[in-house]
Amino acid sequence: MVAAGDGRAADAEGYLRASLARARELAEPGTAVAALNNLGRMLAEAGRADEALAAAQEALAAGSQLGDQHRLAALHTNIADLLHAAGRQDEALAHLKEAARRFAAVDAGSVLRPEIWT
Repeated sequence: MVAAGDGRAADAEGYLRASLARARELAEPGTAVAALNNLGRMLAEAGRADEALAAAQEALAAGSQLGDQHRLAALHTNIADLLHAAGRQDEALAHLKEAARRFAAVDAGSVLRPEIWT
């Protein structure tokens, strides 16, 4: 992501794909979800919307097996952003609603801190 931020898209893509390949070898699937999400974000910034959406959807599919509601909500938000940018408003809205539902389901613990949501 640092390379992408520095405008080195080709380097960034190489690093992210290598990261994803390594992450897929690990027992912890959350690492691959994060790598796919970052790859999708980089591809979107590079103007490769279809590839970005495919990576984000793969991240969501893999992340769904983990059960982490906060992570799933964030992935739905990313997909909503990609769909919105592609002019696919109805699909984007469905993902945005799912993200909101999942964020609302995150257990805040015994002490509510509403200021973090404002």
